[in-house]
Amino acid sequence: MKYLLTILFVTALLSCNSTTKKQEGKGNYFEGFVEFKISYEIENEQAAAKLKKDFGIKTVAYIGKNGLFCREFIDSSNIIVARQIYRPDSLKFYTYRDRNDTMFCSAAASNPNGEFLGIVKQDTFKILGRQVDIAKTRQRFVTNNGGVVQAYFTYYNDVNLPINPLSYKNVTYENIENVFSGSPYVTTGYIFKFLTGATVTFTATRIVAANVPAWHFVIPQHKIIIYQNQ
Repeated sequence: MKYLLTILFVTALLSCNSTTKKQEGKGNYFEGFVEFKISYEIENEQAAAKLKKDFGIKTVAYIGKNGLFCREFIDSSNIIVARQIYRPDSLKFYTYRDRNDTMFCSAAASNPNGEFLGIVKQDTFKILGRQVDIAKTRQRFVTNNGGVVQAYFTYYNDVNLPINPLSYKNVTYENIENVFSGSPYVTTGYIFKFLTGATVTFTATRIVAANVPAWHFVIPQHKIIIYQNQ
């Protein structure tokens, strides 16, 4: 199940973002944070336990100005075990664990290795009582040992919370730009369903509009950067 660890990090670049104004990333966009609970459906109990240890049981996505994005993975002791930061000014996102010396850097404008399956506009299924679009993609990953992993991703985007286009513009990896160009809203739920049978689900438990301090989006300077998908 090692590939799940990498995929969960890399795919955490959801949506969410910003406050400024309408042309080229300027408009009345959402700024604040969204809290998610995480559930794992995996037959292998050891693998499920490892994922809970590595990624915790909840996340908080901080949504800042100009497309800035930060996600924190939190364990059952309320300790942050890992972080991810997206920087639209460099079209890169960074993932790291606080206790590790290394940090992974991925290019957002890279080969999507997948297929955009479309968006469903509907008003029946809701999250926190709020209407959402349903967007789907199919992804293909090559693991470090040369194996191939395939998965379906489903995004649930709150139609009342518009996001800054800078948070998805030119983000071709995993078809992010396709998803959010057609449904430019904060994601309040998403599901990773792997063809191996494992499913990881993130569901919003709270949405808070607020100013987000800039330090959430600062890249650590003391870690060794490992570049991926460059």
